[in-house]
Amino acid sequence: MEERLVRLIPRVKASHVHLCFYPHDCARWTAIVSKLRKRGLTTSWDFGWNEPLTNDRGLTDLIDALDFVFVNEHEARLYTGSTTLEQSIPEWRGRKAITIVKLGEAGAVWLAPDRDIHVDAPSVKVVDTTGAGDSFNAGFLVAWMNGKTPEQCLTAGNRVGAAATRQAGGL
Repeated sequence: MEERLVRLIPRVKASHVHLCFYPHDCARWTAIVSKLRKRGLTTSWDFGWNEPLTNDRGLTDLIDALDFVFVNEHEARLYTGSTTLEQSIPEWRGRKAITIVKLGEAGAVWLAPDRDIHVDAPSVKVVDTTGAGDSFNAGFLVAWMNGKTPEQCLTAGNRVGAAATRQAGGL
């Protein structure tokens, strides 16, 4: 799939590209993301949990080339080498990309050099969390692409992510 994306992305006609997989060569993807930016596209990435990615020296350059990076609290620690979420926050805040940390029932946080924003999640009866993170990303990005404020984007992400947990299976 990764090679197919490399071939297709230069022809993409969109205003935003969201990627969600383990990039096997961060330097290559940094160049691709940089070309997208030069074309006026915004970008985001959700790497998921990928321990080998922590060994790629190009990871921080890739993150800095993005507009948004999405992580959950465990991934926030993994990719910074921190033992606690609190320890990882200064690292994420120092990146050029805006970091969105998904906190499940506790909501989500927008981390940027100039400000942090926390928005609580709605309270729902959770049946299955499969797909909740991806659903959060979708809700957030649709709001962002429609010109909503950071708070409204986090709220939309939280609502869509929470809704995805109300039934069994990924929605």
